[in-house]
Amino acid sequence: MSGWVLGCHRSGTSLLSGLLRASLPDSQEKILGRDIPESLANPYGHHESEQVCASNEQILNWASARWDRPFLVMPDWSCQESIDLLTSLRPTLRTHCGKGLWIDKDPRLCLTRDAWLHILLKDIPSIAIVRNPFAVAESLFRRDGYSLAKAGLIWILYNLHLFDARASAPKKILLFDELVLERSARDPKTIYDLQEFIEMVFLDSCYNQGSISPEKINELLDGHAHSSLIRSEARGEVAEESALAKQLESIWHQVSSAVRDRCSAEDLAKLFRYGWADCSPWLNPLLAEPLRRQSFSLTVDRQERGDLLSRLKRRIFRP
Repeated sequence: MSGWVLGCHRSGTSLLSGLLRASLPDSQEKILGRDIPESLANPYGHHESEQVCASNEQILNWASARWDRPFLVMPDWSCQESIDLLTSLRPTLRTHCGKGLWIDKDPRLCLTRDAWLHILLKDIPSIAIVRNPFAVAESLFRRDGYSLAKAGLIWILYNLHLFDARASAPKKILLFDELVLERSARDPKTIYDLQEFIEMVFLDSCYNQGSISPEKINELLDGHAHSSLIRSEARGEVAEESALAKQLESIWHQVSSAVRDRCSAEDLAKLFRYGWADCSPWLNPLLAEPLRRQSFSLTVDRQERGDLLSRLKRRIFRP
């Protein structure tokens, strides 16, 4: 079997992809062809094939979007114009379409994963990683000069589409800050989630790999959680005492608590949908140009929101 690593830009997808690739049989590590070269932004490698990135760029371009101008309303990937484009991409993705054992990622998959159902003609199991929006914003500020509002727009919409996709929900959902902790501070649940995902998706019986031990997982984390990543998830250089910052902080508190409490992808999608509704006065002007034949409208049922938050509080703060 194979799998996607999903997550917003600057959320640790390269770290997680590198970790999972290291758990693959040696003969399977390089079957996807050329990876995106290392860069100052990712000095330890992107662990992401050029083919997937290039294909996603074409898909987003068709939808009048870009990686930093995500759409709010998911396009109709089943229309004939879209199908023609997606079908034309298949010849360059033969390995992904085949039965080989591989792991790949591209943050743009948060936006395009449903389109890939028409390319690969199968649903690829996935694992997701979520990071503090202020840490994502700080990283995007340093790399691209983006404001907190621009980074917040990217963070909310990427995660909204990740968890609200028609494709199957991620098998496991991890928090970046827990993944890069020192071994003595790691939550055993994080190790168990990684072990279960690797065994379930990647250790196919035909490769006769057997099970992977928690000790092996810890060794892989020791080798990939570099000291430069073990940092405070504080606001840093993008700090600002604004209404938007307070809203993002509230959303992150709810989301991180929900992930730790093993809430469903559906519940997380609702939290990000409500988060968008709260932040839209500041973020709406930054949206990409309207999609063809689409309108940017998103309604929120206040009663449904209240019921969800009450249910989450009962789970998170139960005795």
